[in-house]
Amino acid sequence: MNKAFESNRISDWCTWAACGVATLGGVVVISAPAGGSNRVLGVAVALAVGAAMLAASALTTLRMGWLNGLLYATAALAMLYGMLLALSLPLRLAVEGACRPAPAPCPLGFDHPQTSGETFAVYAVVMCAALALVLIFVAIEVRYIRKPRPTQAPPKDPPS
Repeated sequence: MNKAFESNRISDWCTWAACGVATLGGVVVISAPAGGSNRVLGVAVALAVGAAMLAASALTTLRMGWLNGLLYATAALAMLYGMLLALSLPLRLAVEGACRPAPAPCPLGFDHPQTSGETFAVYAVVMCAALALVLIFVAIEVRYIRKPRPTQAPPKDPPS
């Protein structure tokens, strides 16, 4: 089998797997808080953009190399943005402080404490986005950087 074809196939599998993991992370962000407050809902948009870029990259693999690289880069940036956006909630609550749990009134400028659903959503997003980033970089490594080395002929014996 042709090594270039095999590396393209591995890259396609990694790209589709990263797309699936990003989609799973977006679904978890939407469904994990289950009716409570959901302050990490914007992360689903970033993961959806990343998944769409990965799907477009997987569908245009052999047509244009520069477009494929641009789609990989955009997907990686979307995944990083989603991770940062998810991690900003616990950081913001730690810096600004949270008000006391209900039924105590919440002073102006303070936010409610983080719920268990939001905590689970943050953990799931960070794990899914990190796994998607690893799969993206494996796909880039296989497609662009790893080239098969040409075999060298054995040295000839010098004439006697």
